[in-house]
Amino acid sequence: MTKYVLGFMFDEKMNNIILIKKTHPKWQAGLWNGVGGRIEFDELSIQAMSREFKEETGKRPDPSKWKFVLTMHFYDCDVDVYAMNNDYGYAHAETKTDEIVRGYSVNMLPDTIENVPALITLCKQRMGQI
Repeated sequence: MTKYVLGFMFDEKMNNIILIKKTHPKWQAGLWNGVGGRIEFDELSIQAMSREFKEETGKRPDPSKWKFVLTMHFYDCDVDVYAMNNDYGYAHAETKTDEIVRGYSVNMLPDTIENVPALITLCKQRMGQI
């Protein structure tokens, strides 16, 4: 089974979040999501989260700051979801791939993948902000 990571980085007060405008897979194209990707062979989930965030935003915040939120189980894959609040990484994230990276207010999200608003709420709960 394929395994993925998905990370939501908030600013320090958890009012803003980094999202990425997906170009692939096809069902996600044009929608905004957290930053993430596939866990490589022999890689821990938390290592994949750190690597994927660096590859897509150019920044690698302290990996120990990522907090595990939940694992989503689908028929063909599992997705480990992480959250972090970090002004340095949030403020300096920039597009490094063919997918646009941008910060948004958690109260004014763009057109996201269907489960993203609920995941953001779960992340905020896990971080003790709700």
